[in-house]
Amino acid sequence: MPDHLHFIVSLLDAERKLRNAGARGFEVEGLLHQIGDFKSYTTSQIWWPYGGTGQLWQHSSYDHLIRYNDRIDHAVEYVLNNATRKQIVDDWRDYPHAGIVDSYS
Repeated sequence: MPDHLHFIVSLLDAERKLRNAGARGFEVEGLLHQIGDFKSYTTSQIWWPYGGTGQLWQHSSYDHLIRYNDRIDHAVEYVLNNATRKQIVDDWRDYPHAGIVDSYS
């Protein structure tokens, strides 16, 4: 989408690590940490070097948890068809910024 990003992500147990939480000691890394790292990286490595100015991402985000028993295919369909719902393209495959990076099941 021209003004926002939809994505589905999962943090596998094997990928979790401990992060320094300052006075709270160490805590297990979660998805919010990963999203924060993503926002920081894309701002400093892509946005600013290519002429972007100011803030790239808003401070908050709208997230939705897909629980173990939920149907992930519904969430994938919603995300892929966002540009179609907004009438940018007739088929999500025609939108150059939509796609599936890793398979899901």
